[in-house]
Amino acid sequence: MSLFCLVHGSTQDASGWARLVPELERRGHQTVCADLPADEPEASGTGYAQAIADALRNSSEAPIVVAHSVSGVFLPLLPAYCPVLRMVFLAAFVPEIGKSPMQQLQANPEMSWPDWIGKDPAKDDAVAVQYLFHDCSPETVAWALTTRRLMHARRACEADMHIGSSIVPPRARSFRMTSM
Repeated sequence: MSLFCLVHGSTQDASGWARLVPELERRGHQTVCADLPADEPEASGTGYAQAIADALRNSSEAPIVVAHSVSGVFLPLLPAYCPVLRMVFLAAFVPEIGKSPMQQLQANPEMSWPDWIGKDPAKDDAVAVQYLFHDCSPETVAWALTTRRLMHARRACEADMHIGSSIVPPRARSFRMTSM
């Protein structure tokens, strides 16, 4: 079976995975829930990737890493810190190489609902229900409200994502340099 590393998003802590963990384990999988530093606005993307790798330090196999929400920003950085079998972006931000998440949002404002900007679902139950838990049963909403914690990843979201390079030979016949 597989090892799953579950990485919470920007508005919940690791306890947000509490209902999924028993289901995965019942099916014979192992789980690790990374708890990202929520109170370090100056932490870099690599710092968050290191925190995920630290949660996996006692693992003997490469995990399937599932990142939710803004944690998708850190997912492509993770293989520099530990082996990864697969990366899963679960309703997550998918970073664009060479752009910071903020640059991506500025270039494509439609990536986010306009009325979501500036809301704090960690402090406001109504906002959390409206934007995060709108499709949950009342029982699940009551539980989910106990898992909230706002992650301040300002520096990580402002930094460029230099996670790879693309090399296209000048005479390539499948891609044009102008399209890269």
